[in-house]
Amino acid sequence: MNKNTLYYFLKITGLTFFILIIINLWYYFVWNADFNNLFNNTTKKVDITNQNDKNFVSVWSNKIVASVWVAISTNIWTWLKQVTETPAKAYQDVMDISYILANKQVARDKIISQNMLLLNEYLNILKTDFKTMLNQSNDREKTLDSYISQLEFRYTNSVWYIQTLKNQRSILVTSANQSNTKVESNKTKMWNDFKIFDSQAVITDVDNYLEAKDEYTYSKTYIVFIDKFITYYSLLNSYNKKLLDTLINNRDLIIKNSQLVIPDSWTDLLKKLDLIYTEADYKKEAQSE
Repeated sequence: MNKNTLYYFLKITGLTFFILIIINLWYYFVWNADFNNLFNNTTKKVDITNQNDKNFVSVWSNKIVASVWVAISTNIWTWLKQVTETPAKAYQDVMDISYILANKQVARDKIISQNMLLLNEYLNILKTDFKTMLNQSNDREKTLDSYISQLEFRYTNSVWYIQTLKNQRSILVTSANQSNTKVESNKTKMWNDFKIFDSQAVITDVDNYLEAKDEYTYSKTYIVFIDKFITYYSLLNSYNKKLLDTLINNRDLIIKNSQLVIPDSWTDLLKKLDLIYTEADYKKEAQSE
């Protein structure tokens, strides 16, 4: 269980017990306790010394509290996964270098921060202790299908992220090449104007040179990050594809918590008895049905 999951689990558990205590106190003090005496004109004394067993029964024998606990314990894993696995959103539009320079923090957030968050989320999902999650689940089939759906969602989105990053990279490569040309051109012009002591022209040349240099530096820096992001998305998707193939093709086996034993004779007899399939044969068989 990763740190984020553990944190939310402890947080939810503490909140659950707090709610149980509040419900218990409300149930007994408001519904069961003889509070009407506080608002009556009589001065009847209530002897509570010998009524503790009646007024303060065990919290677990309280039907209301027990029902709440069952409901919470049944849905706690689903709720926890919704909290910890709600995906961050990648930016949808590519940005040209002029927008990046004019909105530097926005560009950093969209290109660097969001992709790092997405990759971290993706990695944590792939690192999920799947066996423990299934064993602790009240419904193995629902849990398995939920996990498979999450993997498929991440895989599909990552394909889209990679394409978006490639489009952004293409724009930045073009910008870097153009900026580099401007840098060299302004450098030449700057020294030529310097030779004739044209101070105003030199100042303009310096400004243009620094602007072009800034565009080139930012373009190349983001290209480096984008290349890394594309590589990591591709690696995670490669592993995810293998994991999905395994889970989907062995769905019934996993739901039933059964194991496939490979005999010393290997797979020849297993194939003859239709106990094991290659993925291609399995899909062919499924299509024929």
